[in-house]
Amino acid sequence: MNFRPAKNDAELLQILELQQANLYTNLTPKEREREGFLKIKHNLGLLREMQSKAPQIIALNDKILAGYALGMHKSQSSLIPELSPLFEFAASKLPVVTDYIIMGQICVSKDYRRKGYFSKLYHTLKSHCNGLPVVTEIASINERSLAAHKAIGFELLGSHQEIDFNWHVVIWK
Repeated sequence: MNFRPAKNDAELLQILELQQANLYTNLTPKEREREGFLKIKHNLGLLREMQSKAPQIIALNDKILAGYALGMHKSQSSLIPELSPLFEFAASKLPVVTDYIIMGQICVSKDYRRKGYFSKLYHTLKSHCNGLPVVTEIASINERSLAAHKAIGFELLGSHQEIDFNWHVVIWK
C-alpha cells in the first residue's frame, strides 16, 4: 500500500467516487451504524482548492484507491459553508496564534477496513503538515469514527449542536 499526497485530477476523481459510495444519504441506517458515514460532498474544483494549501492524502493499492484523508488549512474556512461551525468552534477553543489543519474528511474503502489504514492515512497527513495539530469533528451518532479517532490519540475539544447532529470536535496534537 502506498500512502502519499494525491498528484493529479485522476486521483482526485477517485476520491470523489469513493466519497459518493459512503455518503450519509447513500447508505441505509444499518450501514451508517455499522460502517460509519460521510456528510459533505466535494467536487473536483473544491479538492483542487483544498490541495493548494494542504495535502489530500491517498492510500493506493497499485492503482486502486483504498482510502483518503482530506486536509484543509485553517485559512480556507470559507471554502465549505457546512464546515463554518467547525472552524468557528476551533477558533474559539484554540489560541489565535495556533496554526492547525482541519481534517475535512477521511474514508477507507470497505474492502480495506480494519487493516490499520485509517491510522496510516492520518499519520501520513500529519507528516506532510509540518507537525501541525489536526482538528476535526465527528457526529455523535458515528460511533465507529469516534472510536477510531480516540484510538489514534485525538482528544475532545468540546461539542456543538447543529440542526441535524451533535458534533464532537477533537484535536490530535
